[in-house]
Amino acid sequence: MAYLSMIYVIASSLMLQCRCQGSPESEVVVLVTDVGDAGKAGSIYIFNVSQMNLTQLEVPNINKPFAIDYDVTTGHIYWTDVMMYHIRRATSAGLDDVVVASFNSSSLLGGLTLDGTSRKLFYTDEGSKIIGRMDMDSLESTVIVYTHMEQPRGIVADTAYKNIYWTDLGKEEKIETCNYSGGSRQSVVTSGLSVPSGISIDEKAGRLFWCGNGFIDSVLLDGSGRRNVVTDTPMLDVTVFNGLLYYTALQEKIIHVVSENGQHMAPLTSQLFHKPIGIHVFSPNTNKSVTCPSGQYGTRCETCGHCENGFCETTTGVCLRGCAPGYRMPKCREGCNAGTFGVKCQSTCFNCKRESTCDHVTGRCPIGCIPGWRGDNCTLGIT
Repeated sequence: MAYLSMIYVIASSLMLQCRCQGSPESEVVVLVTDVGDAGKAGSIYIFNVSQMNLTQLEVPNINKPFAIDYDVTTGHIYWTDVMMYHIRRATSAGLDDVVVASFNSSSLLGGLTLDGTSRKLFYTDEGSKIIGRMDMDSLESTVIVYTHMEQPRGIVADTAYKNIYWTDLGKEEKIETCNYSGGSRQSVVTSGLSVPSGISIDEKAGRLFWCGNGFIDSVLLDGSGRRNVVTDTPMLDVTVFNGLLYYTALQEKIIHVVSENGQHMAPLTSQLFHKPIGIHVFSPNTNKSVTCPSGQYGTRCETCGHCENGFCETTTGVCLRGCAPGYRMPKCREGCNAGTFGVKCQSTCFNCKRESTCDHVTGRCPIGCIPGWRGDNCTLGIT
């Protein structure tokens, strides 16, 4: 059985890289849980940022998936299901589908976080008012925090210092921390939280980010240096990757993207979304965050394409704010298709001579107009 499980892991890892790579360049993948409409089963989606395409995780018996994370060591997606009362895992190809842990009907599994290197999984159970820890290989479980909590929800692991941080939505709203064994517990933030739900960490910057009822705020790990990142609609979950925050919002069928200094990017959209809830972002084929100056990306810090304001995602080079006029997504390196030009390549060339295409930026006809038309863009009729 162990041999077969290893084969599943290797196969799924290769499939994810094949699905998400398409090239030797690093990729960024967004995992999204969607609880679906009332009375209908939800879904888990895999959004490939570089290719800008969405696929659905094909496993049976998903009902209301909520929190989600990814184990870069084995290539497994982990999630909680608040209607099935369990934590589950599978590969992106739907292989090695396993119920990791089952709970009783009084449980409400609101949060989930992994440390794949230490092989530890942590979860919050709002129904039982506890935080649990599991060994990801043996599946042995223990409760590490069980007092003085009302509604523990979002949770994130600081894998560098082996601490966890979580939000509590109770009457005394707070963000707390402890070590992996439940010791050294202390409060980090105790005021101005307003329904704190999702929480994430930028380990390199040493900052926590959390979302609440209309905002994302940030603090250093000791609770100092608090600042507001963005004010928006009521938010559900947030994750940070390479200086960008990805978040879901109440009753919105999109994934918002904003920089850590509050600049909004173009949202990730799909007609398949119903009620996105949990979110996690990772790279399947690079182990560390890419560090490049603004306007550059990748392991070699290549120059971004013709992005709006020169900004591209620093792992993939995708222009998340869109392209300058005359260029195509996702990396804005290629001009508009023949016969189109301008902003988002939405304008059509007009009456160019000899069926020649127009300039992909300006729409100008390079060798003039067909009879009866004039002007640089051949839009003026001759009377």
